[in-house]
Amino acid sequence: MLKRFWQWIKQLIQRLFRRPQPPDTPEPTAPPPKTDAELEATFLRLLEGVNNGWSRGNVLGFFIAQKTTQTELSAWLRPFGETLLPSPTQHEELARRMRLLGDLSCGELSDVAGEIADRLLAPIPPPPDDEKSGNDGRDEVREGESVGDGLSVSEEMRDDAAEERKQEAEEWFDRGCQQYNAGDFLGAINSWDRALEIKPDFHEAWSNRGLVLRKLERYEEAIASYDRALEIKPDFHEAWSNRGVALRKLERYEEAIASYDRALEIKPDFHEAWYNRGNALNNLERYEEAIASYDRALEIKPDLYEAWTNRGV
Repeated sequence: MLKRFWQWIKQLIQRLFRRPQPPDTPEPTAPPPKTDAELEATFLRLLEGVNNGWSRGNVLGFFIAQKTTQTELSAWLRPFGETLLPSPTQHEELARRMRLLGDLSCGELSDVAGEIADRLLAPIPPPPDDEKSGNDGRDEVREGESVGDGLSVSEEMRDDAAEERKQEAEEWFDRGCQQYNAGDFLGAINSWDRALEIKPDFHEAWSNRGLVLRKLERYEEAIASYDRALEIKPDFHEAWSNRGVALRKLERYEEAIASYDRALEIKPDFHEAWYNRGNALNNLERYEEAIASYDRALEIKPDLYEAWTNRGV
């Protein structure tokens, strides 16, 4: 009897003085499908990049950064394109940008965009030529002579060689993106390393390399890769945010928050950085600030269910 009484006393003391533990953050589940509005915004950002001169590698890297797939965007684009066809002249600029994407030949989305662009542009007459060239290609130019754009032949040859090296770097970058999408992470790193040997200032390759190293739990190396990307492009907000994620994995929470803050200085509506910042504040038991960060994320993206869950925690 006395023994049971003392056991009861011990259990009561443990209940009174035990520090309450917050519930574990649930394991991540597959995110809900993107809405048509989100897919349209993503596609228009992609077309803006293509119009500004993106390469195939830039496009493939965009899919990784945006956490979307060509299949997902293609399924949305087909019916969207049908809504444009009754009024092609109103959508000529959009069609020409889709034609640029189609010309890059970087997968299913390029094919769908090119097909829709051809259908939209078919009834629109091409713009008239402003100039006619009378050069039939038989003119001879000797070494060192000036050519039409003011460059000598030797300078033009150097430019051609530099362009070939740039193209080779982009091909390695493309290969790395394809390997990443196929789940071959080590192969992707090797390909991006080859691209960086040719073009050391290829900031997208440094950033993607960091992303894969983080997935492989090689967090210190991932941070070093993000740092190289940010040396080249200091306003690369995705790299600042992803750097913060790697720092949080190392339990360097204050540094992670500083990294998220840099991302948010550049892009204040970057909901992922607000969400991840909330997680780091939660780790530091700064709960009021964590809730405020989750609230900012939810102002921007109200259907971010992970933020609602962690806010409740």
